[in-house]
Amino acid sequence: MVESRDRDFVRRFGRNLRRVRLELDLSQEEIAERAGITNKYLSEIENGKRSVRLAVAHRLSHALGKTLDELSASEAAGKPSKSYQIEPRLTDLLRRLETAEKRRAYGILKAAFKD
Repeated sequence: MVESRDRDFVRRFGRNLRRVRLELDLSQEEIAERAGITNKYLSEIENGKRSVRLAVAHRLSHALGKTLDELSASEAAGKPSKSYQIEPRLTDLLRRLETAEKRRAYGILKAAFKD
């Protein structure tokens, strides 16, 4: 039955979304802001109470640094990853820095990871 598969997908997407958000130690408020949606809408998506438009799903995946495939994966494929995704947090941090602070951060990272 199509409706049952649709409901399963909505629930799975919401569970994966919440799992990834928590792995990244991000609040619903942070992700909702990044994706341009309300906290209430995000909560309803995570709880499987609302389906998500494709455009919103794309913004959510981008906000979490994941692909749509990763967020819609089945339970077996969607198990928590062992690696901690730092890129979205670094990007967010860099976005908030002034130009001089970005240059300083770049210099520190370059010196720390010289070949």
